[in-house]
Amino acid sequence: MIFIRKLTALNLAAGIKVRRIVGRIEDNYYNNHFLMQHDLFRELAIHISNQEPFENRKRLIIDVNGNHRPEWWPQQQQQQSIITHTLFYITKWFKDPNQKRVSALILSISTDQNINPDWCNIQADDAIVMVLNLKTTEYTLPKFIKKMRDEGVLIVTNYGFLPTELTNLRILESSWTLKRIRLQRVSGPYLCKLKSVCKLSLYMCEVKKAFENSSVEFSNAMPNLVDLNIEYCDDLVKLPTGLCDTATLKKLSISHCHKFTELPREIGKLENLELLRISYCADFEKLPESTTKLKNLRFLDISFCVSLKKLPDKIGELQNLTKLYMTGCPIHELPDSVLDLKNLESVICDQYAFHLWEVIASCCSRLNIKMSDMDVSLNWLLELGSQGFFI
Repeated sequence: MIFIRKLTALNLAAGIKVRRIVGRIEDNYYNNHFLMQHDLFRELAIHISNQEPFENRKRLIIDVNGNHRPEWWPQQQQQQSIITHTLFYITKWFKDPNQKRVSALILSISTDQNINPDWCNIQADDAIVMVLNLKTTEYTLPKFIKKMRDEGVLIVTNYGFLPTELTNLRILESSWTLKRIRLQRVSGPYLCKLKSVCKLSLYMCEVKKAFENSSVEFSNAMPNLVDLNIEYCDDLVKLPTGLCDTATLKKLSISHCHKFTELPREIGKLENLELLRISYCADFEKLPESTTKLKNLRFLDISFCVSLKKLPDKIGELQNLTKLYMTGCPIHELPDSVLDLKNLESVICDQYAFHLWEVIASCCSRLNIKMSDMDVSLNWLLELGSQGFFI
């Protein structure tokens, strides 16, 4: 964020925008923040990057429209002599003559709906970040990804109106260096085994098919997952079977998933979970009693879950809980066990629950109670009304 603020101060970015307030800045939650860049600055940055030979660029940006390839891409001749034709097939046994090796650390490929999936033949062994910008309802992941040794981050963003269905996902299973995946407006038909992935972010994706119909248990698909973030996934109703067996999980965040109704009863098995955020989920009704077994939980956010009417009776067993956000929840009574939350330092709620926590604060000098901004609450209610939750 320090680097981003420097860009803003230099007018290289048009300022930090916020899609919807979920967390607060003091919690280092920036998932809904993004930067806008002027087209001229983007073109200038690409122009400067393109001054070097493509094979030496550390940031390689490829824009492909239809079958139009970049100028530096090798063009196969329509007609070849017999000698050239013979040499082509001889050399193909050893190395593909049309494959281009690049040394880019960041590789960005933008394609439109007319792209031929076999167009790309790159050797990008050094790439650590792979960005795919799509405008198509179906997309086959490039085969060269399988041979990328150092890839750490994969970002797939679909800018079309309909979700992109990704195919050929199993080529990712061979990567032992892929640490983070972020998918936006994407549909995946199944879960694949991603042994090294630590963070998975799903934004405006279709996840029901992959989560509920997969033959692979979630804990076996991503056994080292630490951070799972799901936002604006309208078809999410429940979490996949096996998530609670992912012992490494520390952060679980679900927001703006209006059809999401419940957490698994076995949620208490996530003994290393430190952050649990279920916010802006209109149909979410209940925190399972096993939530109180999350002994390492430090942060609980249930903001704007308008169907959630009570906290677990034994919530006081969350001895490490330090922050609780519950704005917009119709909770009119607190369980007696909240008095046992000895490490609770901060509670953010609306005016309806504020007086309840004031009584608790009188018994605990370290507890800080804040009333949320009512403008935010009003905007959220208006958004719910526009989606038919209220008449």
